[in-house]
Amino acid sequence: LEEEPEEELEEELEEEQPELLLLNTELPSYAAQIGEVQYESLADAVAAAQAGDVISILVADAYALPNLPVNVTVKGAVDGVVFNCEGSGSICSVPNGATFENVKFLMGQENYHGFQHAGTINMKGCTLNGLFFSYGDMNFDGCKFYQTTTDYLMWLYAGNITFKDCECYANGKFFNVYNEENGAWKISVEGCKFYSTKSNKAVFNIKETCGEEIDIDHIPIDDAETYAL
Repeated sequence: LEEEPEEELEEELEEEQPELLLLNTELPSYAAQIGEVQYESLADAVAAAQAGDVISILVADAYALPNLPVNVTVKGAVDGVVFNCEGSGSICSVPNGATFENVKFLMGQENYHGFQHAGTINMKGCTLNGLFFSYGDMNFDGCKFYQTTTDYLMWLYAGNITFKDCECYANGKFFNVYNEENGAWKISVEGCKFYSTKSNKAVFNIKETCGEEIDIDHIPIDDAETYAL
């Protein structure tokens, strides 16, 4: 048999090989989503959000909470979404209110640490660890509060505040209703449970000059020697 020249054989082999497509296997990672649009960071999603939007956080991780200039819902689409809010002063600005769902707040233990807000803040299925100060209208639905120190869970400085179907774990101190001046607030409690490591402690400590109206519907106080964060 006559051997084919080496150069011609190489050319034939090149012609017979199928064209290879180079695929990019590095898929972009998205942290948040509004509707069908995904964003690489929570800050990008907040910057693009319009009033009434739902910002779904897609990745379980610890986040810094940016200012929320419009009223939006910030929702943990997965468990394990944490806002590390430890520090002092305002957590962030929420001038038009906001709703949080299925997220955890690590508050730390600093005094006067809370949201700077004029609008109502709603929390649904959220967890708050540490000391929290409220300065306006807030609604808590199905939330859990944990305090590992001997301080209060929460200082209520202003606003109409409701607690519904919440669980509160503390070392004898729960809520301190306080203000420098007379107020006209309403605090509503429905279907909540309070667990304390110390007996014979009040759920609400109310300064006599506050002038609050408190509407309480069934709040069992249970002693708990230990509880887990």
